[in-house]
Amino acid sequence: MRDETESIAESILKTNDQGYRRAAMALSVCLASHREGLHDLVAQLWPDDRETVSAAVDKVLLAPFVEETSAGWRINSDFAVPFVQHFMEEDQGAFQQAHEILASREREAMSELGSAAPDVLEMERWFVQSRLAFYLAGVHADESVEQFGLAFESAPQREQTPARLWLSTLVFRQRPLIGTHIRVIAFFEGFRAYVAGQRSEALSHLNDVIAGDHEDLYQAIGLHLYAICLYKPSDRIHDLTKSVELSERLGLSENSIMARNSLVVAHFAMANELRRSGQGSLSQRHLRLAERLSKLNLQQALGTSVRGYQAYALTEHAAVQWALVAGTDGRGGMTPGAQKLLPVVIGELSDAISVADSQGMSDTALYIINQRASKLRDGGRVTEALSELENAAQRISSFTDISTFAVLRCRDQRWVSSRFWGRRRG
Repeated sequence: MRDETESIAESILKTNDQGYRRAAMALSVCLASHREGLHDLVAQLWPDDRETVSAAVDKVLLAPFVEETSAGWRINSDFAVPFVQHFMEEDQGAFQQAHEILASREREAMSELGSAAPDVLEMERWFVQSRLAFYLAGVHADESVEQFGLAFESAPQREQTPARLWLSTLVFRQRPLIGTHIRVIAFFEGFRAYVAGQRSEALSHLNDVIAGDHEDLYQAIGLHLYAICLYKPSDRIHDLTKSVELSERLGLSENSIMARNSLVVAHFAMANELRRSGQGSLSQRHLRLAERLSKLNLQQALGTSVRGYQAYALTEHAAVQWALVAGTDGRGGMTPGAQKLLPVVIGELSDAISVADSQGMSDTALYIINQRASKLRDGGRVTEALSELENAAQRISSFTDISTFAVLRCRDQRWVSSRFWGRRRG
């Protein structure tokens, strides 16, 4: 299929209609463009064709390899690669100028968004930043990969993983232009493998990112991703600590919060592991470390404008506080301290759910409801715990993109929790 596509593209690019060929090449480097934007781009690149630009652009937009999207017109992804390659080889000067013009447009768009409300246009700002990174690849590769990294860290909470996956497609599309930045390519390959659940492949790519002693964003976030792919809590703690420390040095507040949150979870898991092996004092040491880190993380999360991080920080802070009085497995019994703390823990988890709901983080909210139900059960409030599960079931029934099944049962003071995720078909 690729050979056939390249053959068709080659025949189109060999046409004697120079205006048509130029318009096609110009559109090939655009992620998407409206007619007026494409017309102006072609006119700027080849001033000698001004009289024929309109006809050439209209002809290209009617071509079978061009498709219309909500963002504008674009060349089908199968055809874009050979068209871009031809453009690079035929007119290197115009190719670079096209990227300069398109990058300049994104800078202007970013400037226009500067005075708008941050919560309203968060997604739009992020798309502009991502497109800027994409177009800079044809002009300044170093600046391009820096912008790609910043866009990765600042991806909107509401659709963070899909946004980052889309960003990775932009990186891979510009591989011929930024391919010398091997660590950057490996980073996005590792992230894509991590999301796909391919842990070994993710570790292999991410190891290429963190192997050296680098002091950059990719090292800081790469350490975080690498650590959460590891099985042993002790291994995770080592790399997460390095990730947090480097993020703080670089001023990467968002990764600092998320890596520290993962570090809290790792210390909590280590405490559980040590408790089961009879090493109670060491278990308590890790719990105390988790407590200190969770307090710091909550303080920093509450001080950031990205509210989604508050949901994670509140959840882990509540979990650690409860473990300190009720035991890491919640089986310490309702001591006076636990009775006093339970309303506080439930309150923090309720706040976390409210934050998650306000940010459209449905799966996170469901996870926190699970946590809140678990704490209610541990506190002997079984009826309220079951009411929580009914709440979860109602939420699940309203999902349109994922099917989530959660079962939490109380039988003879035993608690069973399971969650199964899968895409709906049809």
